[in-house]
Amino acid sequence: MSVAKQRIAANASESALLLFLPKGAVVLTMTRTAFENSARAGEFGQHCYAPDFYSFENTLVDK
Repeated sequence: MSVAKQRIAANASESALLLFLPKGAVVLTMTRTAFENSARAGEFGQHCYAPDFYSFENTLVDK
């Protein structure tokens, strides 16, 4: 994979029930698409996390 696009958001979601949270609780959602060198999508994922069990870190590089 050469590049990936990832979106993280906080949303009230029915997915909260799958995480044993109250109905309508806010969960973190993450959608990621990773692309091969040919620009073809090679990976796609949609994930939900309980907000108190997830953190994220970014490294920014100027090219």
